[in-house]
Amino acid sequence: LVAEMREFGDEYLDRTEPMGTFVAGVDADTLAVEFLGRPSNTSPALYGWSITSDHAWTYLYAQCHRQFGFDPWIFELGHDLGCAADVTLARVPKGFVFDPPEYWDGARWTPDPARAATVFSTSGRPANPVDVVFHNNRFHAVTKVHDWWGDEIIVERADRPFGSFETVARWIEAPKCPVDCNTYYASFSTSTDPDVLLLGLSHNRWDGVPSSIYRPTFRRFTVPSSQPRPADRCAADHCD
Repeated sequence: LVAEMREFGDEYLDRTEPMGTFVAGVDADTLAVEFLGRPSNTSPALYGWSITSDHAWTYLYAQCHRQFGFDPWIFELGHDLGCAADVTLARVPKGFVFDPPEYWDGARWTPDPARAATVFSTSGRPANPVDVVFHNNRFHAVTKVHDWWGDEIIVERADRPFGSFETVARWIEAPKCPVDCNTYYASFSTSTDPDVLLLGLSHNRWDGVPSSIYRPTFRRFTVPSSQPRPADRCAADHCD
């Protein structure tokens, strides 16, 4: 899933916000785009910000990701704090990303997107760009808290796609240089080892100077042991 972003301000990065969502089919070997379409929910809510699948469903997590020009403090760049902490969830049958989704409302799945509930803690997280992966029969989430402007990474896990998520690790990730450098968007890379998650972290220079600092950092994270009980997953219609 691909987000269309548009600049609405008078200058570069003055008011940047998503306009909608597309589905692109890409050949993994050649990177050729084989098809392009629109999902059932094409809204700027960005269902598909993070995507993962278990045995039966594909889950589409949403985060508004409006940036620049929304911060209430003058001269301080930031996210739209009216929505940047909220992460909501939809699902479709596994692989059927063009089907109309169901949305988690905090108690059940519903066809009404207006009832979608936040599925991650928002406490202390002004912006919550979560990436989720279903790995070794559990849902794992990684968040670079406050994205560009934060310095903490949190790894969480849950038995169900909507949580509740428990924190299993957190640490401060220092930028690659003390001035003009920052980090943003922690995400998962593919891992075939059930006991290991691969985390990627992006880097940036505020001054825009061409540099090797932009190269991403990758880390191996050992998954804490313990498996969910089958009864816990079946209670929420997620039996193994």
